[in-house]
Amino acid sequence: MKSRSFQLLVILLIALTFVAIAAERFLPDRRLVLLPSEDLVLFLYSDGEEPNGNSEVTWIDESRHHFRCSVRPGANYLYCGFNLMIERESGEGIDLTGFDRLEMTLSHSGDSRHMVFFMRHYDERYSSLTDGNSSLYMSRTLLSEDVTSDLTLQLSEFKVADWWEMAHDIPRAMSQPAFGNVTVFGINFDRIGEHELRLDEIAVVGDWVTTEDWYLSILALWLSGALFMAFNRLAYLHRRNRRDLRRIQELAQLNIRLETDKDLYEKLAQHDALTGTLNRHGFNRIVHEILSRNDRATHSLILMDIDHFKAINDSAGHDAGDDILQELTRLIEANIRSNDYLGRWGGEEFIMFCAGSPLTNAYPLAEKLRIAINDTALTPDGSPLSASFGVAEFIPGERFESVFRRADKALYKAKREGRNQSVIATTTDQD
Repeated sequence: MKSRSFQLLVILLIALTFVAIAAERFLPDRRLVLLPSEDLVLFLYSDGEEPNGNSEVTWIDESRHHFRCSVRPGANYLYCGFNLMIERESGEGIDLTGFDRLEMTLSHSGDSRHMVFFMRHYDERYSSLTDGNSSLYMSRTLLSEDVTSDLTLQLSEFKVADWWEMAHDIPRAMSQPAFGNVTVFGINFDRIGEHELRLDEIAVVGDWVTTEDWYLSILALWLSGALFMAFNRLAYLHRRNRRDLRRIQELAQLNIRLETDKDLYEKLAQHDALTGTLNRHGFNRIVHEILSRNDRATHSLILMDIDHFKAINDSAGHDAGDDILQELTRLIEANIRSNDYLGRWGGEEFIMFCAGSPLTNAYPLAEKLRIAINDTALTPDGSPLSASFGVAEFIPGERFESVFRRADKALYKAKREGRNQSVIATTTDQD
């Protein structure tokens, strides 16, 4: 899609979006008129039908749904009002879940301070066709001064009556307001006095399209447009990528080869080819990297030299000597920690940097290695092999070269005093 056409399309979509947002408030309501109605039955009731009941209810003008309630003392529970029977068949009412409010046009007068608006919901789990009071009773009580001629009640204002819930032992899960099968709507007066009420219209009202659904529709249109443009763009990119794919694959293969060669050269540059341990360059790099952290940890250095190794080479040959160095390396690596770094310093001499280990740990390690070497048959003829060790602990602020010289002097002392032993370096020779 060309850039200018794309910009015009976006501008058009934005304009249509603003129009749709503004139009939402002008959408017609969904409206169901309950009264006046030729299908629904409205009847009056009072406690006069009860024992000791004295209240009366009479039509003033039935055609206009105008009646009078005379609430008089006598009955245990005073009531007077009307029921609008919404029930179509036995237990079948009207589903009001798609509506959110009641709108009524009425006029009233009299002594009552309160008016009770109520609904009943039929549910076969607790309702009975032979007991009208078994249907869920939801009500909203208003002060008389709050009842205007054009009255709106939100369905969310209706609550389940406590007296009904307790009278029928309804579980909590089933005692919530419900509007899926409303069978009765009514208005009740329960205070002593004279009351008149005329009902011109009762209707339930809701949105054909809720605000949430309207905005979701707008969002869906935007998403559809975005998906269309995205697929259009992806198709273009796919065509272009097909042209570049072979070149990318070639470059990727070349990059893999270069990375492999790079890793190999880095390993060869830092590891001893015979034993696989660190060489001098690799060992120095790791040691200086750890020492540069300045974490105040105590480190130690161990130098090791195989005793009489030249004689072994002369008698058994250099291939046998190489095998011994390889076996010795595996033996050492099996007995050290992950933070002990082993390197081949040259010939039959090895070096070990014990990161985070003071002399009290490094010296026992040297002795452990010395004994393991002495007890393991590493030579071709099985004769014992021994090694000498020099151990030095880093002094705060001491350079690696200084520690190395002290460890080297300790190793030389071990050689001079009979070999096959570990000697701790003194601190008098530091730089």
